[in-house]
Amino acid sequence: MNQINNGQAIEYPYKIMILGDEERSGKFELYHLLTMSNPNFDNLPPCNIHTHIVEVEEEDFALELWTPVCDEHSDKTRTIYYPGTDAFIIVFSASSEDSIQYTTQVLLPEVRYFIDHFAKYKDVPVILVATNVKKTPNNIINIAQENGVSKYVEVQFSQIHTIEVFTQTINAIQAFHSSSSVNSTDRVHYSDRERQFFRSSLTSEAPDGDFDQVDKTLEITTMPGTIYFYTLDGSEPTKSSKRYTNKISLHSSNENAIKMIAVERCKYASEVVIFNSPIESSPPQGYFDPISKSFHIIAKAGCNYYYSLDGSKPDKHSALYSEPEGVLFDDVPNTAFESHLNVPQLVRVVAIEKDKLKSKIKNFKPYDSLSPPTVHYNPENNMLKIECVQGVVCRYTLDGTTPTFNSQIYTAPLFVSRENVKSIKVAAFPKLYFPSRVVDVPLPSLSKPPPAAVTVKMNKATINRFKSPTKSTQQMHSFPSPKRNPSVEVKRPQSTSNLYRETESSVQRRMQSRKSSPPVKAQQAPSITSSQRQQQVHYPYSHSDSFKREVATKEVVEENQPLKSPACAVSCKAEGTNVEFVFEKNVIVSRVLIKTPGEHKGPCYYDCYQCDDHSNLIRIGGGPLKNIFGEQIMKLEGKICRRLLCRFKMEKGQTSFKILDMKVDCKVQE
Repeated sequence: MNQINNGQAIEYPYKIMILGDEERSGKFELYHLLTMSNPNFDNLPPCNIHTHIVEVEEEDFALELWTPVCDEHSDKTRTIYYPGTDAFIIVFSASSEDSIQYTTQVLLPEVRYFIDHFAKYKDVPVILVATNVKKTPNNIINIAQENGVSKYVEVQFSQIHTIEVFTQTINAIQAFHSSSSVNSTDRVHYSDRERQFFRSSLTSEAPDGDFDQVDKTLEITTMPGTIYFYTLDGSEPTKSSKRYTNKISLHSSNENAIKMIAVERCKYASEVVIFNSPIESSPPQGYFDPISKSFHIIAKAGCNYYYSLDGSKPDKHSALYSEPEGVLFDDVPNTAFESHLNVPQLVRVVAIEKDKLKSKIKNFKPYDSLSPPTVHYNPENNMLKIECVQGVVCRYTLDGTTPTFNSQIYTAPLFVSRENVKSIKVAAFPKLYFPSRVVDVPLPSLSKPPPAAVTVKMNKATINRFKSPTKSTQQMHSFPSPKRNPSVEVKRPQSTSNLYRETESSVQRRMQSRKSSPPVKAQQAPSITSSQRQQQVHYPYSHSDSFKREVATKEVVEENQPLKSPACAVSCKAEGTNVEFVFEKNVIVSRVLIKTPGEHKGPCYYDCYQCDDHSNLIRIGGGPLKNIFGEQIMKLEGKICRRLLCRFKMEKGQTSFKILDMKVDCKVQE
């Protein structure tokens, strides 16, 4: 090992053998006071073979410090460390008789015998150091002289006294070398050979360890009597670095490699081993499938995924994810949850790729499960009503099975036939949530007498007319009269035809006659309304022969505007408490005129629905009906429809109701 002294290489370090009993001598304190700035005497590292630089009179000297074990078990083998030694330092405690006795009876004679019989050079200095001195022990000087001690020093444990001991040792070595007749080159070659021999057999084994991918730790395989020191900042480890006591946790902030050395008593420190921390695996990506009620991970080849559903931290002992089924939350896919317990509060997933550390734990929070819908069932009239919130589709079954995404959609209050229904189950199915749990609607026992049948009584003529369609025709005429309100003329259909159509020539003749005479306001029919700027066309459809008629409405337009003559047929049928109108074309319905008998014989409430091609019902109006004899207005929203369904309700205790006549006020969509 080369050292630098004022720009010149030091030929070789001096080998210093520090001896003394293990318990009281103080040799360890002397060693660490020299090699460490502020040693912790309660937790001292091993005294390995360590090279230290000491400055004496502005000249640097490299000292290789050896501290072999000194006890009765090593007395016969200790001398194997002595070859090549440049100086012996024997330390004892002046306040301990055992220490004095072991030094004078074992160590001093042993060292003298080695120098006289085995040392290549007989001029090896011996320094005797006394610690804890209260008074100089009796006969110690005489004993030192008898064993050829070069220096006797009394010290206290301080760095000043420690430096003094090693300064005296260096001076003694220099003095003996200068007076020796041995060539310095031969001494260097001899020391190098001895050092190479010891280094090959007395070097600590290099640290070895493995990374735990899941725990993200580095674990070292430790050896008895070996202490390991490491750094995380890229610097070279020393005995002042952090001591390895347990697994080293790895963090993403560890940008530098882990450097480590192994240190043992009276051995050379191992080479510095660099542990390059593997990179982390990519965080997992996943998604929830509300339809199949499962969780899926976008898996990468060669990567394992571990997950937990109870909120615990996933590790290599957790459940292993597998495709294609994913993580199922229910045994039956595509159905509503029977219980909220099937939905985990949190899915925690960790990814582990080959030769990489585990990824950061990814938490996946499932969509909220919907609250079950509010269901109302009236056993008196067997009507089922479900309260649905916006953005939620309620589906139901009547055969006892669990509702699925393919079950019937609830759109309006539903009449339930008790003879064909086993049970009613309802669940909410939105897009971004898991389905709600199933609501099981209790049905009364069939052993109880069913409620009275509900019938709609109509006169014979009305029933017969429901069976055949009626037609109505609309014609629009316009005349230039900007200062007056448009006139309304009601025309009855000709007796020779059920459908009245005005010819273009007759209309033109009438328009010419209107130019030469002021407009005459016709008597307005009860079912026709007029506006200030434009008169809309209405079709009063009826199931009564007395109400089949044609309405013509005039509007202020240019003289040469072409005439339009749309026509539409309508059929009507009554079933239970429902009355349905089916139109030949799309019409805009604005209201329905209904004639009731009064005296609590008519319906008390109505609901009107627009029915599309898929039999989905959209409510477009509803409200109470008065208990009067005569015609009432059922107001609607003016929606475009092809089929119009009117449903009626009765007062409490009422078993039937009667409708005298109904008229639909509408216009054909052009």
